[in-house]
Parts: sequence; structure tokens; C-alpha cells
Amino acid sequence: MALTYGLTLTNTEKAPNMTPQRKAKLTKAYVEGISFEQPNPDKPIASYFIRDMETQGFALRITSNNMKTFYAERTLNNKRCLVHCGQFPETTTAQARDLAKVALEQIRIGINPNHIVKEQKFATAAKQDALDNTLGEAFTRYKKQHGLDSDLPLGTKYSPTQRDLIMCEKHLEHTVLWKTPFHLINIEIIDQAFTALKAKVIKNNKSKNVTGVATVNKFYRYCCAAYNKEANRLDYAGINQFTKWLKDAKPEKTSRRSRELPMESKSGKLWLQTVAKLRNNKAFSKRVMADYILLTLLWGTRRGEANLLEMENVFFDTESVVFRDTKNGKDHWLPVGKHVMAILKNRIEENEKYFQKKPARRSQWLFPSRERGKHITSPNKVLDDINREAGIEIDLHDLRRTFVGIALSTTKDSLLTKLSVNHSSGTSDITASYFSVQAKLKTLRPYFEQWEQKLLGLAGIIEPEPESDKLKEMMETLKKDPALLAVLKAQLGEGTLSP
Repeated sequence: MALTYGLTLTNTEKAPNMTPQRKAKLTKAYVEGISFEQPNPDKPIASYFIRDMETQGFALRITSNNMKTFYAERTLNNKRCLVHCGQFPETTTAQARDLAKVALEQIRIGINPNHIVKEQKFATAAKQDALDNTLGEAFTRYKKQHGLDSDLPLGTKYSPTQRDLIMCEKHLEHTVLWKTPFHLINIEIIDQAFTALKAKVIKNNKSKNVTGVATVNKFYRYCCAAYNKEANRLDYAGINQFTKWLKDAKPEKTSRRSRELPMESKSGKLWLQTVAKLRNNKAFSKRVMADYILLTLLWGTRRGEANLLEMENVFFDTESVVFRDTKNGKDHWLPVGKHVMAILKNRIEENEKYFQKKPARRSQWLFPSRERGKHITSPNKVLDDINREAGIEIDLHDLRRTFVGIALSTTKDSLLTKLSVNHSSGTSDITASYFSVQAKLKTLRPYFEQWEQKLLGLAGIIEPEPESDKLKEMMETLKKDPALLAVLKAQLGEGTLSP
């Protein structure tokens, strides 16, 4: 039984009627039978204490309305220390005596039991306050751990994870789940929120149902992680309700998609030609989107990499580009052929003309948005128009999947493909620094030049050119250059190269 607040009296203060004359053997029968009696009717008092004759320091306080409370009393640091040991009959005499013995021993060794109880109460109150925090507040703390703060400056470049966290909050911040105190979250509230979220996301996404399911599952993982972090912070021993919901509800899972752009087909060629035509649209924003879609296919970049490319990271002297802060945390360098360099040069010149007309919208991004200081985010509306014109359904990640498929079929080597799309494999060697970048650019350049000639030729942007022997020569070079091969392997860890 926990001790509760007591009183501490100085030597000069007098405890209410704590007189040595009032003594008795405090037993259950005695405490039950005793009633308050005024010791002096001429000087009425509100209460008095009766000391126990068996346990020194154990006492009973009885008030004029016959309320009976047990105390332990002892001098501590020249002050009389009173410790509340329970109220009768909720606390029995035997229980109170045991509590008093513990308190008296603590006082004997110099510890004030009242201070311990006070600290425990404050800790309990603080923990309860924390538990009363909502999931939304817990999610805010989780976002800060990922570098997201409300005071971030305009134009901040977000990582893919940061953007996902922002979108998760945007979709859930008005739900009951978001506003529910942490310790009151249950699987019914979670199920209600995510069932409604799935319906909303699928309705707003004009592609397949799988996209909505994948988005909802991703948001679930972020909420589950935020819940776990908060539980660890609060030392909360309750069951993770998100894990329980996953087990009980068994939400729909998604299978890996395999859709690619059928470039050699009539619809695939029409799709590419529609993108090329859009590059000459009157609207600046659509020309930007067209270049972004085209270059995403040419580079095989992830959704959220190409749109974050800054103009300063396009290098005309070395004919290369670098993507910073990618998914695996590494800078991703790619070689650029003469035709893509012409597209990049034109894009930067167009941007500069646009910024001169609208200086308030100036930014560092290669693909700027019409919003001040921001880059483009989603090309879905433009993709919908292109898909409708070509009569096929392609989204942004399908373009990366197309690039990977073409790279594998062209090079016949998984290591080169991983280098092309910035996939990690195993532990990278940190010593493969600048030279590894040069080795990567030198190795991949023949493939990228051949790829852009083929793709831009199909799109009608350049005249089709016969395939060169540079790619075959590059594979032969790798076969004869073990030092270069070792550097490339150092970037990806274990890998096999089969020229």
C-alpha cells in the first residue's frame, strides 16, 4: 500500500493534541470502538492523537466527526515528521502498523517518506499527462526525429521519407485516431481511420486500386513506428494497438508490380511522341513537366529524385549530373550524352527567362514549380493526359521499371544495372571516393549514350542513329581492367560482372 502526503512540524510547532498522556494499544477492536470525546468542554478542540503502546511512533488521529487516521511520527533533522499511513476502516490497523514501521525506518536513516511519495505523485501525474497526449502529438515528435520541424524555411528540400510523413499527417490529421489520447487508442479507432483513408486514397487516385492499398499500408507503418517510439519514451507497457490491428484485421497487401512502357509498340511510341510534343506546349509548367517525365525515363530515377535536382548539380564540363540525398543516402552520379545535355541546357535557359519575368518565383530547382521557391511534386495530371492520348496506363515508377528492364536486357549484367539505378548491395567501401565516381561515369557512359539515342529517336526528338560498338567496347574494357572492376564492386559490395 502506498504512503500518501503527511505533515512535517518544527520543534516550536505543536501537533494537534499530540500529548504523551494519550496512549493505548491500537488494535482493531480498540480503533473500531473508540469515539471522539472532548477532553475539556471549556476549550473544545477539533482532534487529538492517541499513541500506540506497542510500536513507538505509531499513532491514531481522531477528529470531532470521528474520522480516524493512522500516522507515523518521528523527529527528522530536528523537525517532527508526520507520515500519513491510511484512514480507518479502508486501511486496517495491521496494514497501517506495517506502513508505519516502514516509514519510521526510513526516517531513522534520514529519509523523509513524504518526499518520496511526493516525487511518486509528480511522476505519476507527469506520466498521465504524457499518456493524455494524442497520436498526432506523438507523430509530431516522430517527425522531428526525421528532421521535420514547423520552423523549416521556405523552399526546404525534403527527403522521400520526409515527404511521406508530411502526406501521412495531411491525410490523417482530421481523423478521430489523430486526436485520441495515446493510452485510449484501440483497434476499432485504427480500423475506422484506415478503412476511410483507403477509400479516400483510391477515389482520388485514378490508377489502380493497388496504389491506394500501398499508400495506406505505408501510412500505417509510419503511425505504428510513431506509436512504438512514444511507448518507449513513456515506458508504456501496453500492447501496441497498431500491431494488434494488423494481426486481427489482416489488411490487404500489395504484390510487386511489373508494368513497363511498351516502347516498341505503337501505343508506346505514341506515348513517347506525346511527351515530346508536350515539350513545345505554350504553358511553361507543362514544358517543365514534359522534360521531367522524359528525363525520369532516360535516367531511371526514383520518384522524388529527379524533381529534387538542382541546376547547380548539372555539370556541363564533365557532362554529368548528381542527385543528392537519395534513398540510400548516397550521391548518385550519372553520365549525360550530348542529346540530353542539349535538353538540360534548354531547360536551364527557359528557367532563367521565366525567373526574369517572375522574379518572386526564382528557385534553385531544375524543375521549378509555379509556387514560389518550390519544385514540382507530382506529374499525375500531365501523365493522365499523356496516357489518355496514347491509350495506355503508365505511372512515374513504371518509367524506372522500364529503365531497369532495358538496362538488364542490354548489358546482361546486374552490377551495371545496380550502378545505373543507385541500388545498394552489401557494404560499400568508403575509400572508393572520387575515383569511384569517375570510374562509374566512364563505365556507364556508353550505355547511357546508346539508351538516349534509342529513346529520343523513338520519341521523334532526334533522328534515329545506328547503335554504336561503344557498349561492347566498354564491356571488353571491364574484362581487361580488374582495377576498374574492383572500384565498381566497392561501390556496391559483392557483385558479379560478366562481360
